[in-house]
Amino acid sequence: MKEKFETITKAILNNKNKTTSYLVKRIVITNLLSLAVIGVSYIWVIYLLSNANSFWSIFKGKDLYVQKDTVPPLKPYLNPIPEATKQDSLDITGQSEAGVKVVLKIDGKKAQETVADSNGKFSFASIPVGVSSQVMLVEALDESGNTSLPSQTYTILKDTENPVLEILTPSKDNETFKSTGRTYKVSGKSEPGNTIHINEQLAVVSTSGEFFASIRLEDGSNQIKIKAVDKAGNEMEETRNVVYEKID
Repeated sequence: MKEKFETITKAILNNKNKTTSYLVKRIVITNLLSLAVIGVSYIWVIYLLSNANSFWSIFKGKDLYVQKDTVPPLKPYLNPIPEATKQDSLDITGQSEAGVKVVLKIDGKKAQETVADSNGKFSFASIPVGVSSQVMLVEALDESGNTSLPSQTYTILKDTENPVLEILTPSKDNETFKSTGRTYKVSGKSEPGNTIHINEQLAVVSTSGEFFASIRLEDGSNQIKIKAVDKAGNEMEETRNVVYEKID
Protein backbone atom coordinates (compact mmCIF):
# COMPACT_ATOMS: atom_id res chain seq x y z
CA MET A 1 0.00 0.00 0.00
CA LYS A 2 2.81 2.35 0.86
CA GLU A 3 4.53 1.66 -2.42
CA LYS A 4 1.37 2.38 -4.32
CA PHE A 5 1.01 5.72 -2.54
CA GLU A 6 4.55 6.70 -3.38
CA THR A 7 4.01 5.81 -7.00
CA ILE A 8 0.88 7.95 -7.18
CA THR A 9 2.70 10.82 -5.45
CA LYS A 10 5.58 10.71 -7.94
CA ALA A 11 3.15 10.69 -10.84
CA ILE A 12 1.38 13.75 -9.47
CA LEU A 13 4.70 15.59 -8.99
CA ASN A 14 5.84 14.72 -12.54
CA ASN A 15 2.61 16.04 -14.00
CA LYS A 16 2.94 19.20 -11.90
CA ASN A 17 6.50 19.77 -13.14
CA LYS A 18 5.45 19.23 -16.73
CA THR A 19 2.56 21.64 -16.31
CA THR A 20 4.85 24.24 -14.73
CA SER A 21 7.43 23.84 -17.51
CA TYR A 22 4.72 24.21 -20.16
CA LEU A 23 3.39 27.33 -18.51
CA VAL A 24 6.87 28.86 -18.28
CA LYS A 25 7.54 28.15 -21.95
CA ARG A 26 4.19 29.59 -22.91
CA ILE A 27 4.83 32.75 -20.89
CA VAL A 28 8.28 33.16 -22.46
CA ILE A 29 6.96 32.65 -25.98
CA THR A 30 4.07 35.02 -25.33
CA ASN A 31 6.43 37.68 -24.00
CA LEU A 32 8.76 37.27 -26.96
CA LEU A 33 5.86 37.60 -29.38
CA SER A 34 4.63 40.68 -27.52
CA LEU A 35 8.10 42.25 -27.69
CA ALA A 36 8.28 41.46 -31.40
CA VAL A 37 4.88 43.05 -32.01
CA ILE A 38 5.87 46.11 -29.99
CA GLY A 39 9.17 46.41 -31.90
CA VAL A 40 7.51 46.09 -35.30
CA SER A 41 4.82 48.57 -34.25
CA TYR A 42 7.46 51.05 -33.06
CA ILE A 43 9.41 50.79 -36.32
CA TRP A 44 6.18 51.22 -38.32
CA VAL A 45 5.17 54.31 -36.33
CA ILE A 46 8.62 55.85 -36.78
CA TYR A 47 8.44 55.17 -40.53
CA LEU A 48 4.99 56.71 -40.81
CA LEU A 49 6.06 59.80 -38.89
CA SER A 50 9.18 60.28 -40.97
CA ASN A 51 7.23 59.89 -44.21
CA ALA A 52 4.05 61.64 -43.15
CA ASN A 53 4.24 64.14 -46.03
CA SER A 54 4.70 61.38 -48.55
CA PHE A 55 1.89 59.40 -46.96
CA TRP A 56 -0.61 62.25 -47.04
CA SER A 57 0.50 63.29 -50.52
CA ILE A 58 -1.22 60.16 -51.76
CA PHE A 59 -4.53 61.76 -50.88
CA LYS A 60 -3.60 65.22 -52.17
CA GLY A 61 -3.37 66.65 -55.65
CA LYS A 62 0.13 67.12 -56.95
CA ASP A 63 1.55 70.65 -56.62
CA LEU A 64 3.47 72.03 -59.61
CA TYR A 65 6.47 74.19 -58.82
CA VAL A 66 7.57 76.46 -61.70
CA GLN A 67 10.68 78.57 -61.22
CA LYS A 68 9.96 82.19 -62.10
CA ASP A 69 12.22 83.81 -64.70
CA THR A 70 13.67 87.00 -63.26
CA VAL A 71 16.66 87.40 -65.58
CA PRO A 72 16.23 90.36 -67.97
CA PRO A 73 17.27 90.14 -71.64
CA LEU A 74 20.60 91.50 -72.79
CA LYS A 75 20.76 95.20 -73.59
CA PRO A 76 19.73 95.74 -77.24
CA TYR A 77 21.93 97.59 -79.73
CA LEU A 78 20.84 100.34 -82.11
CA ASN A 79 22.60 100.86 -85.41
CA PRO A 80 23.90 104.45 -85.67
CA ILE A 81 21.28 107.14 -86.28
CA PRO A 82 22.30 110.46 -87.88
CA GLU A 83 22.15 113.63 -85.81
CA ALA A 84 19.96 115.25 -88.44
CA THR A 85 18.06 114.40 -91.60
CA LYS A 86 16.30 116.36 -94.29
CA GLN A 87 13.71 113.58 -94.63
CA ASP A 88 10.36 113.55 -92.84
CA SER A 89 11.03 110.09 -91.42
CA LEU A 90 13.71 107.43 -91.13
CA ASP A 91 14.08 103.68 -90.58
CA ILE A 92 15.72 102.38 -87.41
CA THR A 93 17.43 98.99 -87.14
CA GLY A 94 19.32 97.11 -84.45
CA GLN A 95 20.22 93.83 -82.76
CA SER A 96 18.82 92.08 -79.68
CA GLU A 97 18.14 88.60 -78.31
CA ALA A 98 16.10 86.46 -80.69
CA GLY A 99 12.35 86.44 -80.12
CA VAL A 100 12.15 89.23 -77.53
CA LYS A 101 9.85 92.22 -77.80
CA VAL A 102 11.70 95.44 -78.64
CA VAL A 103 10.16 98.77 -77.65
CA LEU A 104 11.20 102.04 -79.28
CA LYS A 105 11.03 105.06 -76.98
CA ILE A 106 11.17 108.67 -78.17
CA ASP A 107 11.76 111.31 -75.51
CA GLY A 108 11.01 108.66 -72.86
CA LYS A 109 7.62 107.63 -74.31
CA LYS A 110 6.74 104.40 -76.09
CA ALA A 111 6.49 105.03 -79.84
CA GLN A 112 6.45 101.58 -81.45
CA GLU A 113 7.19 97.94 -80.65
CA THR A 114 8.26 94.92 -82.68
CA VAL A 115 9.68 91.41 -82.17
CA ALA A 116 13.29 90.49 -82.96
CA ASP A 117 13.62 87.74 -85.57
CA SER A 118 15.40 84.40 -85.14
CA ASN A 119 18.74 86.15 -85.65
CA GLY A 120 17.94 88.90 -83.15
CA LYS A 121 17.52 91.60 -85.80
CA PHE A 122 14.73 94.17 -85.54
CA SER A 123 13.62 97.28 -87.41
CA PHE A 124 11.19 100.18 -87.15
CA ALA A 125 10.01 101.76 -90.41
CA SER A 126 9.09 105.37 -91.18
CA ILE A 127 9.70 106.91 -87.76
CA PRO A 128 8.61 110.59 -87.98
CA VAL A 129 11.30 113.21 -87.41
CA GLY A 130 10.49 116.71 -86.20
CA VAL A 131 12.28 120.05 -86.34
CA SER A 132 12.91 119.77 -82.59
CA SER A 133 15.55 117.33 -81.40
CA GLN A 134 14.29 113.90 -80.35
CA VAL A 135 16.04 111.38 -78.11
CA MET A 136 15.61 107.76 -79.25
CA LEU A 137 16.43 104.44 -77.57
CA VAL A 138 15.12 100.87 -77.40
CA GLU A 139 14.47 98.34 -74.61
CA ALA A 140 13.93 94.57 -74.80
CA LEU A 141 11.18 92.66 -72.93
CA ASP A 142 10.99 88.86 -72.57
CA GLU A 143 7.88 86.67 -72.12
CA SER A 144 8.15 86.92 -68.32
CA GLY A 145 7.97 90.71 -68.47
CA ASN A 146 11.61 91.30 -67.60
CA THR A 147 12.97 94.53 -69.10
CA SER A 148 16.54 94.97 -70.29
CA LEU A 149 18.77 97.94 -69.73
CA PRO A 150 18.15 100.67 -72.34
CA SER A 151 20.28 100.80 -75.46
CA GLN A 152 22.57 103.69 -76.31
CA THR A 153 20.66 106.90 -77.08
CA TYR A 154 20.64 108.97 -80.26
CA THR A 155 19.45 112.53 -80.74
CA ILE A 156 18.04 113.50 -84.14
CA LEU A 157 16.18 116.41 -85.70
CA LYS A 158 14.89 117.46 -89.09
CA ASP A 159 17.09 120.00 -90.91
CA THR A 160 16.25 121.29 -94.40
CA GLU A 161 18.42 124.41 -94.45
CA ASN A 162 21.40 124.59 -96.78
CA PRO A 163 24.77 124.80 -95.06
CA VAL A 164 26.80 128.01 -94.90
CA LEU A 165 29.69 128.14 -97.39
CA GLU A 166 32.19 130.99 -97.39
CA ILE A 167 35.06 130.85 -99.91
CA LEU A 168 38.24 132.74 -99.08
CA THR A 169 40.48 131.61 -101.95
CA PRO A 170 39.90 132.08 -104.75
CA SER A 171 38.45 135.36 -103.54
CA LYS A 172 36.58 135.96 -106.82
CA ASP A 173 35.61 134.27 -110.02
CA ASN A 174 38.14 134.20 -112.88
CA GLU A 175 40.95 135.06 -110.52
CA THR A 176 44.43 134.94 -112.12
CA PHE A 177 47.08 132.89 -110.38
CA LYS A 178 50.69 133.43 -111.47
CA SER A 179 53.31 131.08 -110.09
CA THR A 180 56.25 128.87 -110.97
CA GLY A 181 54.34 125.93 -109.52
CA ARG A 182 50.91 124.53 -110.31
CA THR A 183 49.71 123.86 -106.74
CA TYR A 184 46.87 126.09 -105.62
CA LYS A 185 45.32 126.25 -102.15
CA VAL A 186 41.54 126.52 -101.96
CA SER A 187 40.26 127.65 -98.55
CA GLY A 188 37.12 128.84 -96.86
CA LYS A 189 34.79 128.39 -93.89
CA SER A 190 31.60 126.48 -93.20
CA GLU A 191 29.70 125.19 -90.17
CA PRO A 192 31.50 122.78 -87.82
CA GLY A 193 30.83 119.15 -88.69
CA ASN A 194 30.13 119.76 -92.37
CA THR A 195 31.93 117.82 -95.11
CA ILE A 196 33.67 119.85 -97.83
CA HIS A 197 34.36 118.54 -101.33
CA ILE A 198 36.66 120.43 -103.70
CA ASN A 199 36.53 118.98 -107.23
CA GLU A 200 35.40 115.68 -105.59
CA GLN A 201 38.41 115.82 -103.28
CA LEU A 202 37.78 115.89 -99.53
CA ALA A 203 39.08 119.02 -97.84
CA VAL A 204 40.61 119.20 -94.39
CA VAL A 205 38.06 120.74 -91.98
CA SER A 206 38.93 122.09 -88.52
CA THR A 207 36.67 121.92 -85.47
CA SER A 208 35.73 125.55 -86.07
CA GLY A 209 34.62 124.83 -89.65
CA GLU A 210 37.63 126.26 -91.51
CA PHE A 211 38.74 124.15 -94.50
CA PHE A 212 41.41 123.95 -97.17
CA ALA A 213 42.64 121.67 -99.96
CA SER A 214 45.48 121.85 -102.45
CA ILE A 215 44.73 121.19 -106.12
CA ARG A 216 46.82 121.12 -109.29
CA LEU A 217 46.11 123.78 -111.95
CA GLU A 218 46.48 123.40 -115.67
CA ASP A 219 47.44 126.18 -118.07
CA GLY A 220 44.61 128.62 -118.66
CA SER A 221 41.19 128.50 -117.01
CA ASN A 222 40.52 125.93 -114.26
CA GLN A 223 37.04 125.31 -112.91
CA ILE A 224 36.87 124.69 -109.16
CA LYS A 225 33.69 123.25 -107.60
CA ILE A 226 33.36 123.68 -103.86
CA LYS A 227 30.53 121.83 -102.11
CA ALA A 228 29.53 121.75 -98.44
CA VAL A 229 27.35 118.91 -97.11
CA ASP A 230 25.86 119.05 -93.60
CA LYS A 231 24.90 116.16 -91.30
CA ALA A 232 21.35 116.09 -92.64
CA GLY A 233 22.56 115.74 -96.23
CA ASN A 234 21.74 119.30 -97.28
CA GLU A 235 24.20 120.72 -99.83
CA MET A 236 25.55 124.11 -100.88
CA GLU A 237 27.82 124.36 -103.93
CA GLU A 238 29.71 127.20 -105.58
CA THR A 239 31.91 127.29 -108.66
CA ARG A 240 34.95 129.51 -109.17
CA ASN A 241 37.36 129.73 -112.10
CA VAL A 242 41.08 130.31 -111.67
CA VAL A 243 43.28 131.28 -114.59
CA TYR A 244 46.78 129.86 -114.24
CA GLU A 245 49.76 131.66 -115.74
CA LYS A 246 53.10 129.97 -115.31
CA ILE A 247 56.11 132.11 -114.44
CA ASP A 248 59.37 130.91 -116.01
